Amino acid sequence: METTSTSETATATTPPAPTHVLSQEIGEGVEAVALAKEAEAGAEAGAGEDSNLSYIESKMEECKLEDLLPSDAAAEASMGKKEKALVWGRPGHLTQEEVQIFAKFREEIKKRGGEFKNTIYSFTEEEGEAYTLTRWLRARKYNLSDTITMVEEATECRSQPR
Repeated sequence: METTSTSETATATTPPAPTHVLSQEIGEGVEAVALAKEAEAGAEAGAGEDSNLSYIESKMEECKLEDLLPSDAAAEASMGKKEKALVWGRPGHLTQEEVQIFAKFREEIKKRGGEFKNTIYSFTEEEGEAYTLTRWLRARKYNLSDTITMVEEATECRSQPR
């Protein structure tokens, strides 16, 4: 008995993401992968976790605050409600108030250092500084004190043996 199968293609009804967002994320993703491979090579050479973090930080440029603001106001204004929700709080789409909170959060991290900083930058190899910090801030809707409390709790949780 011979069976034949027919395949039907489904058409996507969701609109594609804005091109400027995708190209920026792809470019940063490629750079982050390269940094991760370099860091992995450094870790295999006998470097510890702290020196591995230092190595990654030395290779990454500190993001510029003006890069966090929308570069094209017209494109930002033409976004629909759903598109705006998808890019809310992400680098390149922050409000001036969110950029100020971002800067305060980065200063707090530098001031505290140690395990607090290690908790924050645990995914930096994959994300980059801007995406790492905004990920923590978005989790608490850019409320700085709530974000710091969350990081402190995560740091304590990470320090407990499993």
